[in-house]
Amino acid sequence: MGRPDDHSFAAKTELFYDLEQRLSPNWTFLSKAQYTKLRYDAAGYDSCFQFDIGATSGICSVDLANITSYTRNIENSVRGTFQTGPLHHTLLAGMSYGQTRLGSYNDVSASGSVIVPWPPSDLQLPPVAGPQNLITTDDTFYYTNFFLQDQVTWGRWHVLANVGYEQERNNFSTDTDSNGVEHDTSPPKNAPVYNLGVAYRLNENTALYANTFRSFTPGNTVLDATLNGGPPGVIVAPPTTGRSAEIGIKLDLLNKRMTFSAAVFRATHTNVLQAVGTQTTASTYIDYVLLPSTISRGLELNIAGRLMPGWNLTASYSYIAFQYAKPPGQDPEISQFPRHRANLWTTYDFQSEAWRGWGLGLGLTARSGYTAVPDTGVLGHIAGQTRTDASIYYKSRHWSTTLGIKNLFNRRLYSDFATSTVGVEPTRTLLLTNTFEF
Repeated sequence: MGRPDDHSFAAKTELFYDLEQRLSPNWTFLSKAQYTKLRYDAAGYDSCFQFDIGATSGICSVDLANITSYTRNIENSVRGTFQTGPLHHTLLAGMSYGQTRLGSYNDVSASGSVIVPWPPSDLQLPPVAGPQNLITTDDTFYYTNFFLQDQVTWGRWHVLANVGYEQERNNFSTDTDSNGVEHDTSPPKNAPVYNLGVAYRLNENTALYANTFRSFTPGNTVLDATLNGGPPGVIVAPPTTGRSAEIGIKLDLLNKRMTFSAAVFRATHTNVLQAVGTQTTASTYIDYVLLPSTISRGLELNIAGRLMPGWNLTASYSYIAFQYAKPPGQDPEISQFPRHRANLWTTYDFQSEAWRGWGLGLGLTARSGYTAVPDTGVLGHIAGQTRTDASIYYKSRHWSTTLGIKNLFNRRLYSDFATSTVGVEPTRTLLLTNTFEF
């Protein structure tokens, strides 16, 4: 329970380049880099409750935090096209390197609580003198990825194979156990990843396809803990791995003015580390388990294209059956999702000479209801909802401008998923976007 005007604010600045340099008729050098500065601020109240039934005052915890980070990424690769017998290849090989440095981090959430009138309204966050920058060293994350990709065409067959080796590390993961011994708590740092896709064109307008991929997230190193009932000590959890498989069909319709696709998929998420016991004293241990796989199964339908001159349409529908991973002896719903989602977006470009360049857009985004279990532990139902968006735009040869309106009817809407909290979506929002080409 917080307040409606609790909020967060993010500001992002990006600089980037994207270069292609032909080396020969069949080989090209590719290079791209990006620099990003991100500042995030959050302000609000947390865990508000009334002193007593009918009381005119209560208590809230102050929640104030801000963080600034700087990210640099660079990727260099070569792309070549060649033929081996009946096989046509497009080969891509290269590496990427990135780092994210935490410039500042402040958090005064633990500064205590404040007395508030009840119900809490028209409050101002008190000027709490919290700790200074909590970063005492040059805290930086490092990422490296080596990759090799080959796209092969053989008659009606198309195969895309991508293999990579990802490495992640940081320079600040150390902690001290209950005996005063310092340990390196950096996670396992590397793992192979892959992506494999196959498509077969039945005829000029129909293609069948399938793909699968593997991903990973570094595991955690935890001190003074047990894992799956084993001996206490330093726990090094394996990486969390994700696997996905998809089979589908793609169709060209209305003389290739429209495309339609349908797919079924299955995705798993394995080796998520979760605490099942709470540390009560410095000499006791926290009990952890590696959760069994979460499993998502579903169906996706998509259609997009031009119905008639000036009238464009994009629509999609998805059904997702999500099976939660449950620790032994417990039945938590660690996250909740609606099973049905659908969206429709249509635009119309005026065809008359007097209104050439002008257009209108209208969209609907809908989902079914779902169940949420917030911090209170009380099972709650989040109703289904529909959001309406609209836009008006003008496009010329070298520039365009769009005025977009999200949540046109200013409805009170809730987020499309929940963990321990349920988010509230923004009210009516205006977006003005200008693009210049030169």
